[in-house]
Amino acid sequence: MTLNRRRLQAMLKTIGRFRRILVLMALLPALFACGDESSLSAEAQVYRGWVVIYRNLQPHQTMPGYFEAQGISDDNLWVHVPNLTWSSEGTRVDVLVDGQDTGYEVELAEVVYTSGPDLPVLKLAVYHEDFERALGYTWAPSGSKRIGINLRWIQAGLTRQ
Repeated sequence: MTLNRRRLQAMLKTIGRFRRILVLMALLPALFACGDESSLSAEAQVYRGWVVIYRNLQPHQTMPGYFEAQGISDDNLWVHVPNLTWSSEGTRVDVLVDGQDTGYEVELAEVVYTSGPDLPVLKLAVYHEDFERALGYTWAPSGSKRIGINLRWIQAGLTRQ
């Protein structure tokens, strides 16, 4: 699905504010699917939050469906990392377990994609040091009070200060 800016603006003029947000959230993957690089928007915001990660994570455990199939719910297998700080200007926070680097990072960035309309969005993404692209990400409107992500084996929740 390809949308140009005029068509999107025409669509948005015909619907109310609430519906506009829902439509934009549904269209974000199609609008930005071409992989154009993003650029940071201007005003930085500070966010505080936490990360929870599965202890001793193995690569096969990051596959979709692993945790549903295995039924892993033992609280001792999860590590909660509280009191972390991000800036919306593009901060990556290393995920440490017992002081050891896991190779995972959680990034918060307010971005404007060059392939779509000039709409700033807040992106929360999970990266691994072995891969350039995000393992998973989520979107929220720019300036959102809260944003979170759940990939089953890692979760994060952030609140704007």
